[in-house]
Amino acid sequence: MRRYRRLAGQNTYCAAVLALVLTGVAGGHGKGCPTPTAADLAKIRAYVAARYELAPDLGVEDEGPLKGTCFRLFTVRATAPKRSLVLYASPDLRFLTETLFDTTTDPTKERQWLAAETQKALVADESPSRGSNDAPVTIVVFSDFQCPFCKRFEDLAEALPADDAARVRIIFKHLPLQMHKWARPAAEFAACAELQAPGSFWRLHDFLMANQTSLTAEALGERIEAFSTQEGLVDTAKLRECVNSHGADPVLLRDELLAKLYHVDSTPTIFINGVRSPSFHSAEELGWAVRRAVLERKPKSEPTR
Repeated sequence: MRRYRRLAGQNTYCAAVLALVLTGVAGGHGKGCPTPTAADLAKIRAYVAARYELAPDLGVEDEGPLKGTCFRLFTVRATAPKRSLVLYASPDLRFLTETLFDTTTDPTKERQWLAAETQKALVADESPSRGSNDAPVTIVVFSDFQCPFCKRFEDLAEALPADDAARVRIIFKHLPLQMHKWARPAAEFAACAELQAPGSFWRLHDFLMANQTSLTAEALGERIEAFSTQEGLVDTAKLRECVNSHGADPVLLRDELLAKLYHVDSTPTIFINGVRSPSFHSAEELGWAVRRAVLERKPKSEPTR
């Protein structure tokens, strides 16, 4: 059993990591462990709703006992307000906690393991990327073309010193927010462009980010098609056909589901080598995070320079 920590309100860890972890630690037959009854689940549901001030129609899922113990793991999902919790219960179901520590594990190795598993999930699907596939630092960013803070992050990444930039691969994940009128159509155009001509995504990405303040929902398609024609990016007729037929939906849905698994609900949300990172206010801060990620990848016996 490993240690897992979930502070759902702060999105410290995410549901995707939990899903990966559960395959290794939960389940089994739980021989000798009492199985919660319907009354037990109702009691947990009522307590959690009152404790966290949630609507009473909670979904409570029993994920089973943790391997080698009778401690149980429960996933709780609320709709009002929308929230997910992971709770651990004592064998008699009297005590619930968001954090469970296993003193037989090495916390440093555990953090490294969690980061590695998160990284695997984030890069499993092919997405637009910049930089070498062999770069020691992978930055996965959930982004929105109409989000000014996303443009700010892109500007910081562009301002990285050459040495730091050479160490980085940036992977783009679509997360158009409902509050932005033209973000989803822009994502559809960008994804369709990439499907038609791999490599065209980033030129369209840069155009959209650079023209955030002048683009409108009404003129978006016309502006994108004019830019694509001018730059010779794609066949604009095929691009429009792809958008009209929702050809990019599988790509956008894939990224949106990944965002939900990781409780990503704002943009930009950034993961550096599998570790969720706070926002950056300068290229210096981002460069420092890149250099730290490089150092953390080095074996302890390898001298740093």
